[in-house]
Amino acid sequence: MPKRSLTLALRRVRDLLASDDRNADALGELDRALPLCDELSAPGDVVAGVGEAQRRDERRRQFLYEASIELATAVRDYEATLAKLARLAVPGFADWAAVDVVTEGGAVQRVAVAHLNPAKVIWVQEIERRYPPDPNAPNGVHNILRTGRSEWIARIPQELLAAGARDAEHLAIIHELGLWSYIGVPLVARGRTIGVITFVTADSKVEYDANDLRFAEELAMCAALALDNARLFKAAEEARARAAAAEEEFRTLAGAVPLIVWSVTPEGDHSYLSPRWGEFTGQSDDEPFAARWPKAVHPDDLARCTALWSEASASGTAWQMEYRLRRFDGTYR
Repeated sequence: MPKRSLTLALRRVRDLLASDDRNADALGELDRALPLCDELSAPGDVVAGVGEAQRRDERRRQFLYEASIELATAVRDYEATLAKLARLAVPGFADWAAVDVVTEGGAVQRVAVAHLNPAKVIWVQEIERRYPPDPNAPNGVHNILRTGRSEWIARIPQELLAAGARDAEHLAIIHELGLWSYIGVPLVARGRTIGVITFVTADSKVEYDANDLRFAEELAMCAALALDNARLFKAAEEARARAAAAEEEFRTLAGAVPLIVWSVTPEGDHSYLSPRWGEFTGQSDDEPFAARWPKAVHPDDLARCTALWSEASASGTAWQMEYRLRRFDGTYR
């Protein structure tokens, strides 16, 4: 496996977003997180004969290292990356892993559920279809989204499972899952909770400890940054596509009307000039438009036209005037 770090992945995202000033807040948060993500994503050495605590620490570091490589692809397909992230957690860190995100419309969407047995994943999805999560539950995904705080239960008590069951059949299903230990961590970016990662142990009967919670929170921080910046990148791409489509539509319409149409930037540089200009004035494209258009305006109108343009450009207001243009045959109209 190549030794690529999470820092490299996030720096790639940073470079893609740096050209847009609207991403300043996200870039600042990303810059603050890069050193931590780099430290976390370095794979540790496998040591023979170590104790259980050290083995668990090694599994955590290896999981985070593999996750960092997957996060490098989140710019283009972050939902598939989060699903891969859940699968990587099983079985080294969890028996069950799930990822929920808040969509742009504000709905909560589960993008991944992972377990070693695919049949159990289908089973859980069917359970959730029959018994959808309660948005007002005092714990779980919706509560973490409301509070922005992690949840950790080292040993899930039977009383808690019974309190969350809707009926006797639901409780029997929950008991059959054999849920043992639980961690739920928020995905927080720019002060907003945009998702939740859930880890659960069951058959392994591993009890999560404070180190596991800290690890899960650090992983969630890096995943949230990748998710948020992927969304920003997607929004920027969509905005550029809309702008390009609008520009193409404008050029098509401007080129079709029997009028001279041009547009200029606030600095006075022209950004579009319809073919009618050349047809009417006979001017070529050998010199910049800024040097050409004054030659086409009647000398008696030029000073006033230039003054009005300068005033409108400085104030950002609209302006209009009538002036005579020189035709290709030397006459003014």
